[in-house]
Amino acid sequence: MKIYKLIKMGEYHQDFCEDFLCVEYLDSKYTIIAVMDGCSMGIDSHFSSTLFGKIIKKIVQEKNYEDFLQKKGIETPFETLKFMLENIYVNLKNLKNTLLLDTKELLSTLILSVFDAKKGVVIAIGDGVINIDDKTISFEQENKPDYLAYHFGEVFEDWFVAQKQIITFENQKSISICTDGIDTFQKLNPKNLSEINPKTYLLQNMDYHEKYEMLQMKIKVLEKDFSLKATDDLAIIRVGF
Repeated sequence: MKIYKLIKMGEYHQDFCEDFLCVEYLDSKYTIIAVMDGCSMGIDSHFSSTLFGKIIKKIVQEKNYEDFLQKKGIETPFETLKFMLENIYVNLKNLKNTLLLDTKELLSTLILSVFDAKKGVVIAIGDGVINIDDKTISFEQENKPDYLAYHFGEVFEDWFVAQKQIITFENQKSISICTDGIDTFQKLNPKNLSEINPKTYLLQNMDYHEKYEMLQMKIKVLEKDFSLKATDDLAIIRVGF
């Protein structure tokens, strides 16, 4: 299995990249990947997406330690996903109270996936793009993502059962998750008439797959050969099995 990662500040952003990503490993069996996109209309949006990533890392480390001590069996990908989300929810809610944070300081989308070599599950909270093998699924909420932070007053179980943007998969050859910045590529030099689909090129095309810097190399190709740059921040995790 090879994991390729890319995080890049958008052309229209100058101070901070509001996206974040993380890759973690649970009990040497499941891989957990996530991409986050902080809300530009929120407060310190780079903080919220980064905080999500740090919380995910903390949860995985605690879970690995607990399972090692108790010699517990690993749950299914779906059960693990639910466990991760509930703990993200609890940690964020506690931090909101401890640090006296405004809800606008915790607005970030989240695409989270749990998988092994044979099967897995992925959820999109808010908008973003998921690609499994040759199928691309885009979640668009008309620039009004239903952020997790909006639901801190609810019972987690009630919120979870209402989620519709969950996809299970098996016998996958590849999976990619990315923030909606992938839909913001624009041609900065109109005289360059060469055409390419950035989404397909970054999420499906196999050029440079032998290099761990594959996505960085592809970004350079898009810029140099096609005059294309993403105007919004972009975070991508692509996994090949």
